[in-house]
Amino acid sequence: MWPGVEPFGIVGAYDPVTGAYVERLASAFEQALAAMALARYASCPGVEAERGSVARRRARAILEDLARVEAGEIDARKDVVSSAACIVALTELGDESLQGNERLERLGACLETLEGAWIEGEGFDPGLPAGSQGLLALAKLRSARFSANPEGVEEDAREWILAAYRETASGVLVSQMPWLGWASVELAARRGERVAAADTLREMRDLVWDHQLRVIDLDPAEQDLAGGIVFTRGPTPLPTWLAVRPLAFIATMLGHPELTGGTLSAG
Repeated sequence: MWPGVEPFGIVGAYDPVTGAYVERLASAFEQALAAMALARYASCPGVEAERGSVARRRARAILEDLARVEAGEIDARKDVVSSAACIVALTELGDESLQGNERLERLGACLETLEGAWIEGEGFDPGLPAGSQGLLALAKLRSARFSANPEGVEEDAREWILAAYRETASGVLVSQMPWLGWASVELAARRGERVAAADTLREMRDLVWDHQLRVIDLDPAEQDLAGGIVFTRGPTPLPTWLAVRPLAFIATMLGHPELTGGTLSAG
């Protein structure tokens, strides 16, 4: 968290080698992502009540600070990707954290910003950042919680999800994870349907494993990299944080019988 009295949320990326922060403040998107992760952690089964409560308070505090734009800060409500992340984070917090909270209510403008990502009769705005459509589709689906016509919003979200699949080549579908995968699973659960893109998502998982480094392919000095995921064919490929994107959804797939078949009984 920001150490001063200003409502700046959280500080930027930390360099463990130098012991310094690379950026003074995290971006609006990074802050919303952190709030989302903390809120999700707070509701995980098995988390101690006190730890969960602290995580939820921190998540709410980050979003409240995002809603107060100070000099030198970028307004999350004016950026479509940051707005989408804020919407998802707000829905992770739960209704009890939103009711009567004037600061969080200011983030309602994110819903209007999100709508600007879609051009009626055409699809996603072609000027959107690459790999953002999955997050936008999930945010659209989650925005049904704030609508007087949730069924209509869910139907629109279905179009956004399908468009994200159409516009993303199978070889780079990992760039839309975990958001597009979560949106697909959530929409199917809400409607009591099968996951429409189940086969495509399993193919994505197979592609990830195809890019996993194996011990037999590594020099003796590099065998600590075994198991890492590398999506580049460069001369000195190394695993990076980008592998977290598909792995976050693959974790969801492992607990979903339709996406990961097996005979293991929950009982």
